Amino acid sequence: MTVRLARLMSLFLPLTACAGGAAAPEALDGLGSGAARDAGAAAESVIPRGRPAEVPAEVPGTSAGASAEVPGTSAGASAEVPGTSAERAPGTDAAARLPDARPAAETPERAAAVEVRRRPLPPGRRLMGLHDVEFTPAGLAVAREALPAGGFAMRVVYSTDLDWLPAEAAGAVRAVGASLTPVVRLDYARPDASAYADGTPTAGASLPPPGDVGWCLARRDGPGALGPSRDGGTHLDCYLHFVDALLATPGAEHAHDWVIGNEFNLAVEARAFPGGRMEAGWIAAVYRAVRARIHAAPGHAEDRVFLGAVSPGPAQGDRLQSGDETLRALLAALSPAELDGLALHAYGGWVRPEDNGGWPAIDAFRAQLFGQVDLVDAAGHARTPLLLTEFSALVHPPAAPGSPGAERRADEIPRLARFLIDAYATVETWNGTPGRHPLHGAIYFTLGNAAFASEYLTPYRAGGADAGGDADRNPWAALRALAADGGPPAGPLDGRGPCVEPPQGRAPRCFDETGQCLPGVFAEVFERDGGLSAFGFPVAPAGCLTDPVTGYTFFGQWLQRQRLEYHPTLAGDARYAVSLGLLGRSAALEAGLDPDAWETCAPGERRGACECLGPPADRPIGHWVCGEMLEHWRGHGRQFDGRPGVTPEESLALQGYPVSPEVEVAVGRDGARRRVQFFERVRLERHEENCGPRDAAGRCTGPDYILQGLLGCDVGGFAPGSRRGC
Repeated sequence: MTVRLARLMSLFLPLTACAGGAAAPEALDGLGSGAARDAGAAAESVIPRGRPAEVPAEVPGTSAGASAEVPGTSAGASAEVPGTSAERAPGTDAAARLPDARPAAETPERAAAVEVRRRPLPPGRRLMGLHDVEFTPAGLAVAREALPAGGFAMRVVYSTDLDWLPAEAAGAVRAVGASLTPVVRLDYARPDASAYADGTPTAGASLPPPGDVGWCLARRDGPGALGPSRDGGTHLDCYLHFVDALLATPGAEHAHDWVIGNEFNLAVEARAFPGGRMEAGWIAAVYRAVRARIHAAPGHAEDRVFLGAVSPGPAQGDRLQSGDETLRALLAALSPAELDGLALHAYGGWVRPEDNGGWPAIDAFRAQLFGQVDLVDAAGHARTPLLLTEFSALVHPPAAPGSPGAERRADEIPRLARFLIDAYATVETWNGTPGRHPLHGAIYFTLGNAAFASEYLTPYRAGGADAGGDADRNPWAALRALAADGGPPAGPLDGRGPCVEPPQGRAPRCFDETGQCLPGVFAEVFERDGGLSAFGFPVAPAGCLTDPVTGYTFFGQWLQRQRLEYHPTLAGDARYAVSLGLLGRSAALEAGLDPDAWETCAPGERRGACECLGPPADRPIGHWVCGEMLEHWRGHGRQFDGRPGVTPEESLALQGYPVSPEVEVAVGRDGARRRVQFFERVRLERHEENCGPRDAAGRCTGPDYILQGLLGCDVGGFAPGSRRGC
């Protein structure tokens, strides 16, 4: 924690008792990723989500979605392999097709070594940010009063505003010139009462709906002036046309952080969708298409494209779908490799506990925020960068002088100042604790959007109705005090915290064959979950490894067939504290295969001796696994329950889902061509020399006919002969 932040925290100690006993940020060291929600579970009252006009909502639950099991398998009589034509995702053209689903993260450890591009943290970024910043000289000057150099300035733009693109792009230039980091949210249509040519209303269309539009709508200069910008196409065509135009406008090269859509589970954000509901598969397809366009634009290949946040809280009739369920569905529709980052929203409710169901606003904020982080991790996205694009607490509107309302507001304003200091201290402490999933930034909602008068900060600035007072009395002064010494640093973009060495628990196990030893925690997994046939000999010492694709550092060790990884954030679940790397995906890519190109088959579907194995998704996707390959997949897995046999979950944990059909490739030191099939964690190989006697169905019965490939040697970059064992 910065010295200034610690000093500012001390200013609020006299207020703690009257505020309901909000915990100081230092107490977060014992808060963990569950204590805030434990407090939430104990609360009997409900907390407003953060919008004065909304029905109060409970702090969201945090239970993780259950992992989907592969349906039961049994080999049939025929060994014929079904067709293997693959369906691929829409390209970066108009992408007017229905959404292309992607694999769900089936277990928390799926993110152990996600193969995804990560760009390094730009120098000088800071944690603090403000929403609804005007990218004009005057607007940026206001933001710089309360933000340090490198802070986030967030703005929303709409695809209907094509005529205003030069001004928007110039604003990005000015933001960088003001030493701020521009964050641009790309919404489909400005929320007004106008409509497209097909009668589709624009109001609340945060993302383009499916279907044809006739022509794209553009707002022209002048009050309410509307007109076509281009002929034909779909809503998605129009949205992508706007993205292309924005990226091609001089000045846009200064923007590198984008947010796609907003609060998809709110009916007011989905009025252009049937029933006011957006489907996760469609949201994912739109995100993929926009992300591809941004990355393909010159100068934007390494941009960070964040998926918009959900509105946190439980379902409220037709008005709001469950935030937790919507977030789970989105994370199931997008693999970690496809997601540059995820936006989150978290709110504290009313600043006075007596108006907030007895909850201090800071406790409600922590419960809502960390509950979502836990959900993200449990969905297999522990590496996905997180950006808090909205957080706030509520005060009541101004009232007549001397009235009870005025007295209440006078009490609320210093509480909001304290909330801001507490919130940034909370996030800074969280980010600084090893093993926690950090937040890259925390952007307060809102700077000056008067439509949200219970949250906006304008009244507390100089000249405002509630201006004046030091950092312990005035929210604007509190932000300025935080920013004065640079403010807290931005959180890292590479997911979990630094490399943490595991407790050993038992003596290491050493192997004369390679001269390497497995630490105790890895030796336990080795001996329990398959030994040499599953892992091979260790070929390098255990230590802190850096994934060359993700840039993420973790404690791990290379073996001939695998990479063992220790993840302290999952240490509460003995099954996944030690996880296996996704080496099969990497090897498939190196072999020229696309691990995200799926065949169209329903998981559990059978054809002869083959079965379709695949992740839960919005449409049937998977790969056929046949004959001896299928028997090996079903018969080998990690041993979670200590019982005889192998469950589908145990097979997934050792091998993963198939990421290719069965193909012929060159493997091994001699480059011999073999029939193989790639799975997320392994490459299964047919060794005809080990076929042995064939059974009545013509299948090989030799115990070494199907072997796991030496992916640890291959993916680890150990040249043949450079390491004992490789």
